[in-house]
Amino acid sequence: MKYSTIEKMFAANNFCDKKHKLNTTLKPICLDVVDGIERFGITSERINELSADGFDIYKYQTQITLHGLCKELNDERIFGYKCLTLNNNQSIGIKYIAVDAEKKHTICDKLSYFGWWTKSSSTELHPFMMQRFKNGNDAIIQCNEYNEIAKRIDRSLFCGSYSIYVGTWMGMYYAVFDLFVDAIIEENVNILLGQITGRTISEIDSIITAKDAEKKAKDDAWVAKYERERTNEQERKKAQKVQIVESLKSKGYHEVNSMDVLKNTKFIAIIESYDCFKTVEYLKTARTCKPVDDWTMKNNNVYNLFNKSVWVK
Repeated sequence: MKYSTIEKMFAANNFCDKKHKLNTTLKPICLDVVDGIERFGITSERINELSADGFDIYKYQTQITLHGLCKELNDERIFGYKCLTLNNNQSIGIKYIAVDAEKKHTICDKLSYFGWWTKSSSTELHPFMMQRFKNGNDAIIQCNEYNEIAKRIDRSLFCGSYSIYVGTWMGMYYAVFDLFVDAIIEENVNILLGQITGRTISEIDSIITAKDAEKKAKDDAWVAKYERERTNEQERKKAQKVQIVESLKSKGYHEVNSMDVLKNTKFIAIIESYDCFKTVEYLKTARTCKPVDDWTMKNNNVYNLFNKSVWVK
């Protein structure tokens, strides 16, 4: 959502390295390294391995840059988005949406059980909280409550930042807490989740399991109810059709194929509609047939009676 105005309340900025125009690692980046990044993105663990191998890696506001000599990229897209850039100095720029993507999805998925939502696009993948208010003061109060959550978070656990603000749109006030987890090692994921929710990871998983079971029970109950109603409706319509057939027989009608009906002969077709069966009287013409009733003529497709069972006297 693009807000009309934004009033920032609390924030913590991401650490950024100094820009480097010159490539500071003058050795080739192996093809298997480039291929791995192009196929799966990159993890913090892999970043640490490359750093230990002598490659300089710099962290900026929207991406990391892997220094080393790369001649070309086969694919700049990861997960359908343009995430990679081959810089003029032959270093590789990697947007944060391609860094630790699987961990970020885990964080977002688990936080979704605790009132958080997920922003996912070509430029961002992170959890956020938001509440709407009619009064600006109420939104500010909520931002203060969000800040209590932010105070629990040890930002040394991950590379990232947060922003808590009040946004306005269409006369309403929105309290928003954006949490940007740009990069994080696996062992810190559960610790971060615990700090955000104020629960242990076992409590988090138990709550998720219970809510999933509750949702499944509701879904199963809905499906069972739907199947019962569908079966009952089919039985009702089947019984109705039997009654129609018996009524036609009692009036002297017998069943024939519509292709065998002679020209200028009237016949009755049993038409199935959304919630019932009904009878419509038709007149066989030279090439097709037409409803006898004018209203029916306007609201029925007569060509559907090709090679169908109909009733004549």
